[in-house]
Amino acid sequence: MVEITIRSLTGRSIPVEIDLQQRVSDLKEVVEVKEGIPPAQQRFLFTGRQLDDDKTLAECGVANGSDLHLVLSLRGAPARVKTLEGVDFESDAMDTNPNTL
Repeated sequence: MVEITIRSLTGRSIPVEIDLQQRVSDLKEVVEVKEGIPPAQQRFLFTGRQLDDDKTLAECGVANGSDLHLVLSLRGAPARVKTLEGVDFESDAMDTNPNTL
């Protein structure tokens, strides 16, 4: 177990004890219990990149004493486009984020 700090955009610090072999999705569940924020609305940034829910904290480079930044994602409707060929395409802004670890 290590201690990391979750920092919100409002400046709030949330200390969390967690095993680095747990996934980012597990950390979101811990934050939901502590803060009441649904996991679907949580995004974690570390070293300027968004963390992937399916990776372990260790795989993302998180270590004892690391600071992660919590950003809330309040999504709207996905974008829908019809191409010139008549093909319907639906996309979510988070689907193509090149900064995902």
